[in-house]
Amino acid sequence: MKEQVYEARKRVLGLEHPDTLSSLKSLSYELYEMGQYEKCIPLDELALRITEKLYGERSKEAAEALGNLAVNYRELEQHGQALPLRERAYAIYRELYGEEHPDTLTALKRMSSELYDMSQYEKCIPLDELALRITEKLYGAHSRETATALNNLSMVYSKLEQYDKALPLMERAYALRLDILGEDDPTAIKLRDRVILFREKLKP
Repeated sequence: MKEQVYEARKRVLGLEHPDTLSSLKSLSYELYEMGQYEKCIPLDELALRITEKLYGERSKEAAEALGNLAVNYRELEQHGQALPLRERAYAIYRELYGEEHPDTLTALKRMSSELYDMSQYEKCIPLDELALRITEKLYGAHSRETATALNNLSMVYSKLEQYDKALPLMERAYALRLDILGEDDPTAIKLRDRVILFREKLKP
């Protein structure tokens, strides 16, 4: 059905029309929900080109289109393809909104996530440190968001087997989750187990 709507709008309105673009994105999303990520890629590439033409290459809409395309590559575990798209999206958000904006922060974390899945842990550190500082400023030092940011940075250090740096971050993350959500919180339990593991790793 969505494909028929897209084809009809393309025929009547033309390819480079906002309504046609909307139908194209809906068709791609339907395929995404079906797990047909490879079929999404040419659709999202086309959507990106049309979006850039309609709204500009440095627009929020273009950044969102870049993110949509990156998601498909990520699902296919083609992180090398996803990363430059994430980098471009982050640069646009930072230019539009500045560094300390929720959308920019989300783009920053997604960029770090691609690097993490590519095992480029050293490159993650400055990104996750920046994400932690911005998260604390946006949401407060005593927040679930900050606990997550602390956990992310800690896990990067653990991958590098730098447990002396990973442990205090994980201890802070656990303390926050414990204080905010209590000892029965599933994430708090996971963080507690990581604290125990990191302490064991540091034993002589």
